[in-house]
Amino acid sequence: MSNTQNNNFDSTSSFLILWNNDEYLKNLTSVINNSISVKSDIELVHNLTHPGIKAIIILIELKWGKKYYSDFYGLEIAQRIRREHKITAPIIFCSFLQPESFFYSTEQKQISSKVQILKASGSYFIPLPFSITQLHDKMEETKPLSPVSLIDVIEKCCNPIGTVIDLLHPLKSPINNIPVEEFNNLLNKIEGFITQEQKEILDYNSLVASAINKLSIADLEGFKSEVQQLERNCIELFNSNRDSSTIHGKRDNIPVLLLEDDINNCKKIKEELANEDRNIDVIYFQDSSEALKAIENDTINNYRVVIADWRLYKNNNFNEWQDYQGYKFLEEASKNHLFAPIALTSMNDSSVHEIRNKLSIKVDLYKKEHLINNNNWEIFADIIRQKYNDINDIICSLPSSPTWKKRENNKPSYAELYREMRLGGNWIMEEKSISEESNKLWENFNNHFINENVFPLSEFNIPINNIRNLLIVRRIWFALWFKRNEINKADSILAIYEIMKGTYDQTSGGQHSDKTSNKHRVFANSLAIKTECLPKELLPEERNWLSKNNITIDPYFIDDSANVEDKGPSDYEIRQIEKEKFDEDGFKL
Repeated sequence: MSNTQNNNFDSTSSFLILWNNDEYLKNLTSVINNSISVKSDIELVHNLTHPGIKAIIILIELKWGKKYYSDFYGLEIAQRIRREHKITAPIIFCSFLQPESFFYSTEQKQISSKVQILKASGSYFIPLPFSITQLHDKMEETKPLSPVSLIDVIEKCCNPIGTVIDLLHPLKSPINNIPVEEFNNLLNKIEGFITQEQKEILDYNSLVASAINKLSIADLEGFKSEVQQLERNCIELFNSNRDSSTIHGKRDNIPVLLLEDDINNCKKIKEELANEDRNIDVIYFQDSSEALKAIENDTINNYRVVIADWRLYKNNNFNEWQDYQGYKFLEEASKNHLFAPIALTSMNDSSVHEIRNKLSIKVDLYKKEHLINNNNWEIFADIIRQKYNDINDIICSLPSSPTWKKRENNKPSYAELYREMRLGGNWIMEEKSISEESNKLWENFNNHFINENVFPLSEFNIPINNIRNLLIVRRIWFALWFKRNEINKADSILAIYEIMKGTYDQTSGGQHSDKTSNKHRVFANSLAIKTECLPKELLPEERNWLSKNNITIDPYFIDDSANVEDKGPSDYEIRQIEKEKFDEDGFKL
C-alpha cells in the first residue's frame, strides 16, 4: 500500500481492520491511527464491543481458520456483523479482485448469497492496492446505518431467503408468458441462496416442477399460483429464522405472568397472546397476594415478563382497592426476581407518570385502549418477546468471569450454551435434573465429611466438559463456600479446591498445602466463578438451590490461602495448569 502522507483520521474513533495476519496488515495499521487489527473470529467477538467504532475495514479474501481465499469469508463475516451484532458502522470492503468476481457462478452457487451485502446500504468497496489518500476519500463518503436501514439490510442482504422472496416477487403477476429458459435462469440464481434442507422445507422441487409445467402450456394463472405458494413458504421460513427463540420454524412458548382484576380482560389477553403466531402462554391472577406467591414460587426465574393492571380492585368493587396496586406489586415482586415489568393502564397520563417516576424500578406502560386490533396485539406481542429475550440475556450475563463468555476453537461459550438451554422447551426438566444430581453430591458430602468428620473416597468423578456438569459443580463449589464456617478450618478457596479434588487434610485445615500454588484460583476460574465478585455471580436457580439446602448467602469474602488479594490467575498460570489437564479428571467427593 502506497503512503505518501501522514494519516489524519479522527483519533477519537476506532477503526476495526479485519485482515489476514500478513505484512499488508502491519502497513495498514501503521498509517491509521487508533486502529484495531482483528485476525480471527475470536478476536472479532471481543472487539465488536469496543466503543466508538468509526468504520470496519474488511478484506474479502479472509483466510481465517480453515477458510480459503476463494471462500470470500469477509462477506460472510460482514453479514454476521450486521445480523448477529447489529453493528451500524459503515463497512469498507477491500479486495484485489473486482466486485464482479464475487457474483453468481454455477461452480460457486453459495457465494452469491453472501455477495448481497456488497450492494447494501452502509457498504463500500475500494480495490487493492490503494493509497492512504484513496482510503481517506472513501471514508469521507461513508455514513452509518440508521436503525431502520439496519433492519432492511439484515432482512434483505443477510438472510438468503429474503433475497429469494425479492426474486420471486415480480413473477406473481406475469403480464405475458415467460420463456421457460428465462425462468430456468432465474431458478439457477435462486438455488445459489438456499440449501438442500431448505428446499425440502419449502417443497421447492415439487412447486418448481409444477410451475415449469404450467409455463410450458401457457397456463399463467396456474404458474402464478405455484409461484405465490413458493413465496408464501419462503416468507414463513424467513419469519421463523428472524426469531432467536425459533427452533425448526416453530416458536417456543413464552411464559408470562399477568395480574388483572377483571376476569374478562384476563381471558381476552390470554386468548390474543396465545395466537399460534405469537405463542405467549399467559398465566393470570386476579389477586395481587396470589400473584406474589406465584413469583416467590418461581424459583428458576421462569417468568421473565410480568404484566400488571395499574389499578386493582377487590371483587370488582370499585370502592375497594387491593392491598397491592399493580405498580406496587411490580415493585415488590422485583426485589427477589428478575423480570421485565409492564403495566396496563387506562388512567390519566399525568398521575400514572408521576407515580411511575417515584418507583424504584423502571416500568413500561401500555394503554389498554391501544389493544383494539390485530396489528396492535402483534406489536404488543413483539414487545413482550423482546423484553423476554432481554431479561434472558441479563440472567445469562450474571457470571462475569471471562471463562463464562469465552469461545474456544469456534465452539459456543458457556454463556451461549446456557442461554440455549434456558430458551429451550426442556429447561424446567433440565434444571430439575441438575438440582437432583447436585442434591445427591451435597447429601453425600454432608453425610461423610461434616457429620462423620471423615473425608469420602473417590465416590464421584465429574469431568467439567459440558454446560450441565459445569452447573452441577458450580453449585457444590458455592455450597462449600457459603457453608465454610461449618467446615473445620475450610475457610478459603484453597481449602474448597482441596476438598473438591480429594486432597484436603482436615487435621490441619489445609495448613500443609502449597500456598504458592494458584490452582485453586484457576479451578474457580474454570467454573466461570470470579471469586472477588461473590455473590453477584450466582444464577437465579443457583440461589434457589442454596436456599432449599438451608445455605445462607452472605457477601463476606476473604481468601487467606496466599495472603494476597485475589485478582484471579494470570494468563501464564492458566496456560501452565491447563497443560496438566487437571480439570479433565473432574473433582472427587
